[in-house]
Amino acid sequence: MSEDMSFKAADCEKFKGWLKKWQQARIPLLACLFIEILSPGKVLSLAFQDEDIDTVSSLLRLETAKKQFMRIEKKEFEDLPTVSRFLDKVEESNEAFSYQNVVLKSFENAKESARKLKNVLLAKVKQAVEARLEFGENRLVIFACTVLNTEGWERMDEEGEKDPLFADECVTELYSHCQNPLSNAGLDGSLSDLLERWHSVIEYTTHYLSPSTTPYLCVWRRIFDSSRSEGWSMVLLLAELLFSIPISNAKVEWLFSLMNRIKTDSRATLGESTLNSLIRISMEGPKFEEYDPTSAIHLWADITTRQPHQKRRKKYKHKDSSKKRKVLIDDSSTEESAESEESS
Repeated sequence: MSEDMSFKAADCEKFKGWLKKWQQARIPLLACLFIEILSPGKVLSLAFQDEDIDTVSSLLRLETAKKQFMRIEKKEFEDLPTVSRFLDKVEESNEAFSYQNVVLKSFENAKESARKLKNVLLAKVKQAVEARLEFGENRLVIFACTVLNTEGWERMDEEGEKDPLFADECVTELYSHCQNPLSNAGLDGSLSDLLERWHSVIEYTTHYLSPSTTPYLCVWRRIFDSSRSEGWSMVLLLAELLFSIPISNAKVEWLFSLMNRIKTDSRATLGESTLNSLIRISMEGPKFEEYDPTSAIHLWADITTRQPHQKRRKKYKHKDSSKKRKVLIDDSSTEESAESEESS
């Protein structure tokens, strides 16, 4: 491209400059390194892009990201998957290295420099992620995850027996912290009553629902639909509260971004009620392919007048079809006249 005369001279000079930088081998090696050290951030980004974000799924993705950071830190630079695939394609001949017919003049020096930068860049990425995820060290968030994550309910004590008391501290702390909203929602029992029903839920779940091999959302759905759910109302109320607490402000950020797209400069006079309706439809409404507008059309037609002199429609009343007919000639007189005609 640097020798292609169809490009401008300034662009050709830029291409030559990038070619010289590429031949130093720092760009491809660092690109492979960045792909690896940013992969944990990709996991967290996918976690907060889901429509339904809860405590358990977010912390599970966080644990996955931590494991990936540890894996990258332990591996050597050349053993990272993306770097390894690139190095396999680098050809060596007469002590010269080339990649896709481009000679890499300073390949060894660039590889040594990237090897030293690996841990430095990884530490900066970890620091940025930890600063962003402040809830990672929040005790209440950890307690909520312990209660909601049914996959960790089958625990053993030191003697090798089932331990139904592993989350008593979590339930106690959550009960004391959320006592006001729980009371407002209708919880009318004491802490001892809550712990008793909590142990009953754990015993039932570990015995019948196989929580360690079943997704936690499916397990909770079966608990809510169980015939014993009336006796577990205190536990289910606490679970509903924990599931409703937002783990991040991702949805709020989506809402503000959506509001900026709906109320643009050309629609600055959009009313507050209309804006709220459009945002609610976009955030909570069904997908476009699944939407049936029939009910909305009927509501739109009936809720207000649509013409300047149109009156509000009245509800249709069924009318009786049997009406009294006006009798112009008495039936008896017609019969008498007919008889007189026959006699004559």
